[in-house]
Amino acid sequence: MCISVYLGSENPLPAADSFGIDESQLRIVEATSSPDGVHTILESKRIYYVCSHEGCGCSFNYLSVDSIRESISTEDSDLLEYEITERARNCESLLALQKYLCQVLSSHDRVSMLVTWAGQESRPPMRLEHISPAYFDGDSFSLPLYTRFEITPEEAGSV
Repeated sequence: MCISVYLGSENPLPAADSFGIDESQLRIVEATSSPDGVHTILESKRIYYVCSHEGCGCSFNYLSVDSIRESISTEDSDLLEYEITERARNCESLLALQKYLCQVLSSHDRVSMLVTWAGQESRPPMRLEHISPAYFDGDSFSLPLYTRFEITPEEAGSV
């Protein structure tokens, strides 16, 4: 099962490549027929599906390099190299999302985001977080499931 990430906005959002973001790292696709509940949860006229380099939201999550090294035997150097390479790709996708949100918020007051499992989009979020694009960074990172984010240029705390 994949993680689904949606953005909601009252006004049209541009494609990621309009900001010089490589679409192999991040794609923002308008959901012409979004799953039930997404419009209501995000309280937005326009809904967009957010795709990392894997085509879903799964790879916006990653462990630190130290955690990867601790979890994989040094004897399995091929797996270790693969996981570190994948982590780098995941970091690139997350930083592309951060850059995209910074650019969008230079002309929008806010955007909303929903993070959920694919197929469970109508499930109400368990929490609401008020964040800025700076949230999308770190040595390790994980998007919390069943969360609605209100993203503004400046952080306002969480509810």
